[in-house]
Amino acid sequence: MPVKDGTVEGQPASVLRDTGSSTVVVRRSLISDEKLTGLEERCIPIDGTIRRTPVAEVEVETPYYSGTVLAVCMEHPIYNLIIGNISGAADPQPASLPPPLAQQEVPEGTVPPDTGAIATADAVATAVVEQQHQTTTRLKPTRSFF
Repeated sequence: MPVKDGTVEGQPASVLRDTGSSTVVVRRSLISDEKLTGLEERCIPIDGTIRRTPVAEVEVETPYYSGTVLAVCMEHPIYNLIIGNISGAADPQPASLPPPLAQQEVPEGTVPPDTGAIATADAVATAVVEQQHQTTTRLKPTRSFF
């Protein structure tokens, strides 16, 4: 998920860009009562329930949107600020992916002995995945399971 750092009313906040949402959601504890508009909006979160939530006018600074927005206030959203598909919201940046296998360097010693100089795509793919698994730090806690 595209989560970045930002601010809500000058306070640090974790920000999610949610392309499946049609509104802005903010954690209620970040909003002073003076920012509430007196309006309520009905929201249907992912669990399918219908909730009545107060609306606030808030100042946000994020990589996805900066400025004043009307936001629904929830007690326990999954992130401090969720930017939905509002006018002016930037698209989330795609995660950086490794190049296709055809463009990757084949690690030494990955050619199966019975095929000589021609490696099968499965052997190369397996070798590349194994090499990346051993060198990446993000997988370190799970290595003991393999």
